[in-house]
Amino acid sequence: MLLTVALPPALTLAGAARVRLLHATAGAVLMPGSKLLDFSVDLSAGAAHDCPPISHYRLVLRERGRLVRLNVGQGDALMPGVAVAMLATDTGDTADDPRARLARVTVASIVFHAEGWGGR
Repeated sequence: MLLTVALPPALTLAGAARVRLLHATAGAVLMPGSKLLDFSVDLSAGAAHDCPPISHYRLVLRERGRLVRLNVGQGDALMPGVAVAMLATDTGDTADDPRARLARVTVASIVFHAEGWGGR
């Protein structure tokens, strides 16, 4: 079965989410708890603040699968409802398999973020 990986809709407001770091590559077998990507959400266009209203997050998988395809790259915008990746739960699954469902994921907030943090 194929699993589509997408961000929860509340975190992808009007293209404000952007991929900061990819942790996995196509073909990798990922286990529950594997990091897929880090992204940030910038809401500065909505209102002026004393500091930039940018939040950082990590997308973590909650199920096992082989990463068939990554649809985003570093710096890409994350849009609501768009699949960021595709996982296969069985070794024989291919990207054109009609059976699919949403993958279970966890989004963790990164409270302290510094460039280069969270390497591979």
